[in-house]
Formats: sequence, structure tokens, C-alpha cells
Amino acid sequence: MEFATLAAMSTYAIAMSVTPGPNNTMVMSSGLTFGFWRTMPHLMGISLGFPLMIISVGLGMDRIFATVPQLHDWLRWVGSAYLLWLSWRIATAAPPTPGEAAKGRNAARPMTFIEGALFQWVNPKAWLAAVAGVTTYVSGHGGEESALAANVLGLHGVSPELLALTAVFAAMAFPSLALWCAGGTALRGLLHSPVAVRWCNAVMGALLAISVFSLF
Repeated sequence: MEFATLAAMSTYAIAMSVTPGPNNTMVMSSGLTFGFWRTMPHLMGISLGFPLMIISVGLGMDRIFATVPQLHDWLRWVGSAYLLWLSWRIATAAPPTPGEAAKGRNAARPMTFIEGALFQWVNPKAWLAAVAGVTTYVSGHGGEESALAANVLGLHGVSPELLALTAVFAAMAFPSLALWCAGGTALRGLLHSPVAVRWCNAVMGALLAISVFSLF
């Protein structure tokens, strides 16, 4: 693979991973509400779930979208509706009372590892990034090098471009998400008033909603 292609993939992955979006906004909100370490399963779920989505798209799901183009619009509308509901939940979330915090009985909880991974399939930005990335950077013709890499990894028919794109996103996902989560955790340490936490949650919810509307 040419260095220019790998550099272009890396730039694309950085832009998609670091910029505001549903995943980053949600882990930042979770960091604010639950702290960094309680958000770790959610963060790890995204870090694994999105590269798996790229592999799935590269192995043929893009052909499904080409055959049924309406499917992309349906997923975008369903995912956006779900994200808007989540933004409302975040915006109206109340901080736990001292008694709930002490007893650990707050009804709210961070996303689990499985939920974070599965969330990618209803995340419109994730679909956009995966489909656009595969369409732009994966040729589907790997030749002998592709066959050798596929045999070594047990992934028959996977081109080196798809492997590289998946690896670049996998490398970028965790540090980007951790940075956003750490930002939310830092805010948690600064906001001692329940009113301030409510206002910050409202801002997080609004940012998530804005990220949804920006996709249209």
C-alpha cells in the first residue's frame, strides 16, 4: 500500500474520530455523570464496535446499500430519532441525590460494553463514516499480498486497504473517546452545584441534538 493512501486514511480517521459526534458527546456526558472508570465499558464497546462495522461494510454490506438505497435513509431516520431521544434524556438528567450516591441506588447507569458496541448500528455518523471510508479507500483488489494477509489473519477475501482502514480507526477510537470522556470527568470535578450539573447536562443534550441535525 502506498504511503499517500495510508496518510489519507489516517487523516480521515482522525477527522471522524476527534470531531464532535454522537459517540464523543455521549462518552463526555457519561464521564460527567458517572466518572471516567465507570464509562470505560461504554468506551471500549465503541472502540471495538465501530471497527467491526467497517469490516462488515467492507465485506459486502455496502452492496446492500447500493441495491436498496432507501435502506440508508431509513437507518438515518431511525438512528436520528433514537439519538434525539437520548439527547432529551441527557438534557433532562438530574444529578443523584447525596443518599443515592452514597447507596449506589441511582436508577441511571452508564452504557455497557455490549450496548456501546451495538449502538454503532443505529448511529448515523458511524454509518456515514464507515460507508464513505470503504467507498473511498477500499479498492477490493488486493492481489497476492491481500491473499497472504487474509490467510495469516483468517480473513479470506479481505483487502489490505480494508485491513488498514479498520486498523487506523481502531487505533484512533480509544484515545479520541478517552479524551472526550476525560473532559467530562474534569467538568464533574468542577461542578459542585446540582444546578450547574443540570445546566451542563442540558448543554450536552443540545450538543448531541446538534450533531444529529448536522448529518442532514
